[in-house]
Amino acid sequence: MNTQVAAGTAAFSGPSCREGWEGLFEACRDHARALLALRCEAFRAAGIAPYDMHVPASEVQAFASGERLHGSDRAMGEVQRTRECLNAAVRNARASDSPPLLARLQSALGLTDDEALLAFVLYALETTPILDEVARTCAGDPVEAGVTALFLAELVAALDPAKTRALLRALGPGGSLHRHLVIESPGASSPGPRDRVTLEPSLRSLLCQSALTTTDERIVAVRDDPAEGYWDESALIRVRSALALAARRASRQAHTGHANRAFRVCLVGNDFAAARRLLAAVLAEAGQALLAVRPIATAPQAASSLRPLVLALRDASLTQAVILIEDPDPWVARSDAMARIGAHTGPVVFLSRSSLPDLLLYAPDLVEATVPFPSPERREHYLAALLKDAPERDAIAHRIGRNYAAPLEVVEAAVAQARSSPEGLTAASLYTALRDQLRLHIGDFADVVPVGQGLEDLVLPEESLARLREMIAGFRHREKVLRQWGFAAKVGRGGGWTALFYGPPGTGKTMAAGIVARELGLEVYRVDLSRVVDKYIGETEKHLARVFDEAERGQVMLLFDEADSLFGRRTSGGTATDRYANMEVNYLLQRMERYEGVVVLTTNNERLLDEAFRRRLRYTVHFPMPDVAERERIWRGMVPLEAEVEGELDFGWLARTYEMSGGHIRNAVLRAAYMAAEEGGGLSQERLRRAADAEYKALGRVVREQTEEI
Repeated sequence: MNTQVAAGTAAFSGPSCREGWEGLFEACRDHARALLALRCEAFRAAGIAPYDMHVPASEVQAFASGERLHGSDRAMGEVQRTRECLNAAVRNARASDSPPLLARLQSALGLTDDEALLAFVLYALETTPILDEVARTCAGDPVEAGVTALFLAELVAALDPAKTRALLRALGPGGSLHRHLVIESPGASSPGPRDRVTLEPSLRSLLCQSALTTTDERIVAVRDDPAEGYWDESALIRVRSALALAARRASRQAHTGHANRAFRVCLVGNDFAAARRLLAAVLAEAGQALLAVRPIATAPQAASSLRPLVLALRDASLTQAVILIEDPDPWVARSDAMARIGAHTGPVVFLSRSSLPDLLLYAPDLVEATVPFPSPERREHYLAALLKDAPERDAIAHRIGRNYAAPLEVVEAAVAQARSSPEGLTAASLYTALRDQLRLHIGDFADVVPVGQGLEDLVLPEESLARLREMIAGFRHREKVLRQWGFAAKVGRGGGWTALFYGPPGTGKTMAAGIVARELGLEVYRVDLSRVVDKYIGETEKHLARVFDEAERGQVMLLFDEADSLFGRRTSGGTATDRYANMEVNYLLQRMERYEGVVVLTTNNERLLDEAFRRRLRYTVHFPMPDVAERERIWRGMVPLEAEVEGELDFGWLARTYEMSGGHIRNAVLRAAYMAAEEGGGLSQERLRRAADAEYKALGRVVREQTEEI
């Protein structure tokens, strides 16, 4: 036998059953060493070098039954003694004031004694280099990392073939060790006896460090890092009350024998990052940690997509943390996921953007609480503290806090980006960073619309302008009316601000949407339907869900141009195409009902929209073709003061002669300006007439002969 194997398995002077983490780890290591010593003794007695071949347990037992294996009694006695010491160390550790995670492994995950022993021995092998090398040498492959399931079962069985078979079943894919991701077999889709087994890496780190660490980036260990001053006191009270009520319900359920699990709470809100930190702060008051898991966006039905949820449930069970399941819709749609969540005995908090009645099917004792978006005053106060000594701190905080209702994570990322910019943290750099962050979240399916005009630039009938002013004023006061005056409970639907702008092409619908957004202090994003609509069933709804979710998260205005192509009437046709088209419309109806942001639909013909959409619109604004006086104002307003002009411009004649919408008038003025620049002159009546004639022809209109003197 080589010297390293001998050193690793040499007899020791007797382990002491110390208490706590150190004693438990030493007991695991000593028992693993004794098992390896017994294995090596069998090799020695048979005259087999351990690195020559892998000897099955049945043959090892045959060696042990003969007189040749004269040292087997001593080795077996050492195995039994170290096993007793390990049992005592586990009991001592569990009885301590702060039991180590390794001691809680069995009870937290519901493992059997055999499964726990397999985990203990594997942990000792993987965390003790010399034992790991001895094990690999005894297994016949000193180079390959880890050991096979068969070798581990044979090792822990201590020369008992029947026990080996039982342990192999425990190490199989259907056992608790694999189901809870205590162990894994890298590269094996269906692990077998010859596949190598290892402790799941994040669990190994967790057991070593007694901290919530993981290699899976979808798991986030939430720290107690509250956003000081960000939340209204009412939000803190709501969360505390919901947790207390849920705990009382869970306690009553446990006493009546209906359930043996901790509380279930659903928090409803749009700012996930801020709500997560608020919950962490409240739980920290009771000394509880929070572990959050977010669902993956792709292949939600794949078996591998359950991994982040299983890891979170496992770690929460071990650390006695509260688990936070963000955006639970994908999990609610999966019975296997909800079965795992239902079986979890620890506390669970769901964080959703809307109420989820389906959760009650799995958690009848669920308590739901709404976490409102912080008031503008709170956002301003927090941003002022975040900006610290930045120039014009108060002015910037007032402008952004009052007008940009962006989520906490977007604001903090924007401040960090602005601080690292070449010019440092200034008003301009912060505005640019804020727009970049918002664009980063929603840019896959929508494009930002630049806005350079104001309300004074709109040329519309007074009734249409009044509707736009009403929309702007209503949005500014919605917090007071809906929250402070209590109308949110009476409305009974989403607090979104939705409007329909309809009228002929070029009458200023898109321009008006941008102006309204500017008045409200919001960015406006035009949804690109070519990137949203997908030929594959269900993909369009996913894209729309992301558009609405990101718009709510970023508090930006959504603009659906030519909305009738997406929000059209449902049909009663029986074809598959009709059914799936109706499904998209039905989804939009449901999503609009829950939407909490600002969305504007534009169309040339409002009669093409489904009637159910019209009922859900707060405002409907008509954009008619401009009359002569309005056209004259548009012609006049389109010529900048800086433009070079030749002679007098008769805007009245142009308005009377050309019956065009504002968009076409804009095109005509720009066309005339480019003519003037090319010809080396200025903007003149003749060039405006020629440009207007060209625009008229493009519209398919008849251009009259020039008989009237210009």
